[in-house]
Amino acid sequence: MARLLVLLACFVPVPVANGPGWAASAQEEADAGNRVYASVEKAPPFQLTDQHKEAHRIAFPAGKVLFLIIADRKGSDEVEEWIEAVYKRYKDRIGIEGVANLDGVPKPLRGVVRGLFKRGVDHPVLLDWDGTVFKNYGCKSGAANVFVVERDGTIATRAYGAATEANIDNIASTLDGLLHASEDGASDAK
Repeated sequence: MARLLVLLACFVPVPVANGPGWAASAQEEADAGNRVYASVEKAPPFQLTDQHKEAHRIAFPAGKVLFLIIADRKGSDEVEEWIEAVYKRYKDRIGIEGVANLDGVPKPLRGVVRGLFKRGVDHPVLLDWDGTVFKNYGCKSGAANVFVVERDGTIATRAYGAATEANIDNIASTLDGLLHASEDGASDAK
């Protein structure tokens, strides 16, 4: 993974502007800590291919609650810890998707970058070549952007930054609540 990140650093410029919805106050910028944000926004649907050229469509309503993590090159260092923590706890009870913002990779180098992902990452990574998903979700540059999305597409919680114990606990609390509510709904329907 470290080899992949070093190689990608040569090819992937980092956007400097924050996306919509992430405007920070002077105090927030000064804090520069990891934060979890509650939200009532709807998650935009999208379709991207992964490093193996397999198409993945993210749309709602969905069969499972979704843990979505989106990062650019600088934020990619934080992704693996998030994925490991969430997968270890929830396994296949939720959907887990990762998106790499590759906006700015020149078209002639895209095959090289795709190959680096093929060799460096075992699980599918959705490749956002033009940064559309990154922008549509209002992602913060230089950090892992984490979204917990309800089955109907409502963004229940979002966070950005490292997978600190506090951030993981907050995300897990939201996931636990959503899973508990869906299990209750399933038993009520019987």
